[in-house]
Amino acid sequence: MKTTLKIAALSAALFPAFAFAQAGDGPTDAQLQSFRVAITQVGCTIADDATAASVQAATGFSETLLESIVQQLRVYNEIVDASAEGGITLTSGECAL
Repeated sequence: MKTTLKIAALSAALFPAFAFAQAGDGPTDAQLQSFRVAITQVGCTIADDATAASVQAATGFSETLLESIVQQLRVYNEIVDASAEGGITLTSGECAL
């Protein structure tokens, strides 16, 4: 899953409008909020497979939907790269820097 999130993060960073357009209508506000809650509960950062699996289990979302959510939150400037090795960090709400 880490690889999937890293690829989604890279794609969204390079081509945010294109990446979001490919997702159709995109995630709902409720889905975005569910993801925000789940990532906050794991410490605001997804930097390994175990944490990614925890977020996926907490939300029940498919990898495709999670990719779409990450892309949309990048457009909203709520997601940043966690490190050069990969991963993402939420920067809004309780995770605001």
